Amino acid sequence: MSMMDPRAQPQQRRGAPAQPGGGGGIPFAGMEGSLFELRRFEGINTRTARTSIKDEQYSWLENLMPIAEGNLRSMYSNAAAINTAPGGKQIIYLKMYNIGAVQYAGVFLSDGTANQVAMNGTVTPISAVPGTFYNGGDLPNLAQWGSSGILIVTTASANGYYAWDGTLYPPGSASPAWLNGGTPTTMPNGVAGTYVETFQSRAWITNKTNLLFSAGGNGAQFAAGSGGGVTPATDSFLRVGFTAVKQANGYLYLFGDSSINVISNVQTGAGSVTTFNNQNTDPQVGCPWPATIVQWGRGLMFANPEGVYLLMGGAVEKISEDLDGLFLGAVFVPLPTGAVAWIFRMKCYCMTLRVMDYLGNLRTVICVFNGQRWFLASQVTQPVYIDLQEINSIITAWGTDGNAVFQLFQVPSTALKKTLQGKLWQGDSYLIIKQPLRLYSLGQDFSNNGYSFAGTLDMQTETGQFTTPASLASKALPIIWLNNSSQVVTWQNNSLQTVVFVVQAFTLFGQDQQGVAPLLGLTLVSMSSDFQISAISLLYRKFGPVGG
Repeated sequence: MSMMDPRAQPQQRRGAPAQPGGGGGIPFAGMEGSLFELRRFEGINTRTARTSIKDEQYSWLENLMPIAEGNLRSMYSNAAAINTAPGGKQIIYLKMYNIGAVQYAGVFLSDGTANQVAMNGTVTPISAVPGTFYNGGDLPNLAQWGSSGILIVTTASANGYYAWDGTLYPPGSASPAWLNGGTPTTMPNGVAGTYVETFQSRAWITNKTNLLFSAGGNGAQFAAGSGGGVTPATDSFLRVGFTAVKQANGYLYLFGDSSINVISNVQTGAGSVTTFNNQNTDPQVGCPWPATIVQWGRGLMFANPEGVYLLMGGAVEKISEDLDGLFLGAVFVPLPTGAVAWIFRMKCYCMTLRVMDYLGNLRTVICVFNGQRWFLASQVTQPVYIDLQEINSIITAWGTDGNAVFQLFQVPSTALKKTLQGKLWQGDSYLIIKQPLRLYSLGQDFSNNGYSFAGTLDMQTETGQFTTPASLASKALPIIWLNNSSQVVTWQNNSLQTVVFVVQAFTLFGQDQQGVAPLLGLTLVSMSSDFQISAISLLYRKFGPVGG
């Protein structure tokens, strides 16, 4: 928000000046007018009160993405589902992966079975045996072994390590050649876990109390005398246990509930004994929510009950101070999950979180960070578990609401609510009463139907907070075709329906406002599908001191 003084601009008189509480009207020459203007579009800030955030921050910003100065973009909703859980079952875990050049979703169900779902919806059972991957306790987890297949770990049984490439290789069976490097090896018994990662041609598995690792080049061999081994959880700063293990930038990061270690220099020497450096990088910050851990360039993003963090090299930095108010009132059930997605050509970290919204409703939203600002998103079908898919460096987010699997942020929608609630502006001082005169918007519609906002002008006075209706509405701009005789030409399609051509141009429009208060703010909601806001401005004049 920037304050502008249009007194130097000539203004046409529109009748007598408005009185407090009456109609607004444009100030005529000689009257004092000022602007509260939203144009730089900072993100959401819930760390402090609405009266104390920066002028162009928001106490609530949902499904409106701050891209750049003069570009606040309406967000898209989810695409149609590619898979739906069978009757009586819920999707409890989702993971996107590829085998060869073919992309799949691993869909794990509440009865312990799992399916491989192709992008065209074709379903191949991974296991139809109930209880294989889930028994009501820890969620299963999977990781790719190159593009040859995937590894699956579970604690549903003591023998919980599987391989899959279109065929399931359970414990006790012969392992596939792509996993064992050409050395015939039986899939091991006695290996189970809550998280699996591949790093330097080895499988690494955490099971809370231990870190297990396979031999180099053979992800089915965990015997200590053959290059495998186990590292127990014994450090004093490891309060509960290991929660995840994830590679980034040539290192392997071992997450505990309240700490992070980094593993490097992995070597197998004489006697096939594997050694590595295992050093602590932070003894007080960890991650009890392993599904929030995702790669972010050369580092890792993750979250815990205190916020969202960026792990880069050996440094851990909290980056979500602007979400502190949300975390303070959040309910961490279901557990938060994370993904990365390119949205309007910006790489974004996305995290599900169940929060209290600005109306006092407890619901799941997606907290989104575009590298500079935080804002919120939701979908018409709201996911509770999300994951990412990467194809040719294009990263997209997928999710499930427990019933269906769908891609996020794909379709403009009139069913998706877009909401902004700005600062309660004080201007020069919260002791000066302001009289709102007119509300303006500059924007561009991409739907050919125009766009609109409806909401309230919020006024904080000595006696409390009051609201008055506020609205903004643009219209589609039709192209009028004329023939040589200046007659209107009507176009029709093959169904004899009239075709209307519209131009996607910026539109400037305004609406008179009423009221009087020392603090003024806006709460605006749009159900329009596809548009960009360049500026929202409130014209006002100073009326007098509070109590004067």
